[in-house]
Amino acid sequence: MLFIPESPRWLLQHKKTEDARKALRWLRPDEETVEKEMEDIENAIKLERDLASGVSVWDMFANPIDRRRTILSVAAVSTQAASGSMYMIAYKTYFFEMANVGNAFENSCIVTAIGVVAIMINMSIITRIGKRKLFLAAGLLVCGFSQLIIAVVYTVHPGTSSTGKSIVGLSIIFNFAYNGMISTYAWVSGGELPSQRLRSYTFGLAAAIGFLGAFEQRLPARKFETYKCVGPAALEATLKKGKVEEKVYRRHSSDSQKATSENVKEKS
Repeated sequence: MLFIPESPRWLLQHKKTEDARKALRWLRPDEETVEKEMEDIENAIKLERDLASGVSVWDMFANPIDRRRTILSVAAVSTQAASGSMYMIAYKTYFFEMANVGNAFENSCIVTAIGVVAIMINMSIITRIGKRKLFLAAGLLVCGFSQLIIAVVYTVHPGTSSTGKSIVGLSIIFNFAYNGMISTYAWVSGGELPSQRLRSYTFGLAAAIGFLGAFEQRLPARKFETYKCVGPAALEATLKKGKVEEKVYRRHSSDSQKATSENVKEKS
């Protein structure tokens, strides 16, 4: 990254023509190619500025066609959060620790490496094969069923060796499907669907909603896992230390006391 020059396009957009030419020469040693590409970039920038003149955020929804493009772009990018990716990515090491099969950190690294392989395979075919909808739909189905089977297997047979192996295997399948069919095609589809004059607004909105979905996915998951891992008593101490509002603390406190009394009854 230290040796890669700035984007020639970005430099031209900021009126740094000579810097853009130097950056392009670093990428294209042939002088004739440099000048022709400089001209193409300048024409494209001029066209974008002409199209963007007088455009506002509300234009994404004013026209029925642009409104449909906006909805589709947001939906395409949001498939990343809809697949449950943030939950699996953030907590896969915990899942492997819970599975009690081998070293959890090593298993996590293996899953990540397999995801990189999936992306590399996708890079070699993404420009040759279309089928954006097919890949996104298939990826969502595979990811959804992988998580469902993990939940069912652990609920029916928790703590067994076969369950642990199933969790590891299904996590690998999930990660391969997500990286190979969702993460790459979601951004590509979200960028291709908007109209040229509204692309920056539409793609920005889609990205913001996608990241909001990922954040919303992790927030309740952390609270749930905290309750399950540390137990009611430790959760009460955490709530007190964090100076949670009184109503919130009382609600959690009553839930904790109820859970504790139920555990005592079961043991007795």
